[in-house]
Amino acid sequence: MPEFIARRGDDTWLCRCDNTPDRDGFVPVIGRREATTTSIRWRGRYCCLRCGRLVAWPTRQIVGQLDFADLTLRPPRRVKGQTIMEYEQDRLTLRTPVRVRVGDGHIWRFGQIATIDGERYVVDLGRDGTVTTTRDNIRRL
Repeated sequence: MPEFIARRGDDTWLCRCDNTPDRDGFVPVIGRREATTTSIRWRGRYCCLRCGRLVAWPTRQIVGQLDFADLTLRPPRRVKGQTIMEYEQDRLTLRTPVRVRVGDGHIWRFGQIATIDGERYVVDLGRDGTVTTTRDNIRRL
């Protein structure tokens, strides 16, 4: 039986994880990559940025799920006058897709920031659990 996400009274989407476009939002995707809705390859699929559910537009039918470690997002644009260092530092927030150094430092894994506690970052690696590290071992995707 098909499953759907809800619509609030003001016609905004409400995912089963309580995400809305005003909170974490949804991004259009082609396969496992963020896309633009104007792309001729886009087939009306959105990904919830909280739980990874794939939602078909305009029916709101749940058609799948993405692991965040597999999702490739487009980099956001810098604000004019902002240095690259300020830009990258500001962009590390919860659920930011990142590449993190694990083990002896020669291996990099993809994940998303799950928790920020002062200088410590906990990165969710999907099926492989989590890793706690510092800022110098993380690269924003």
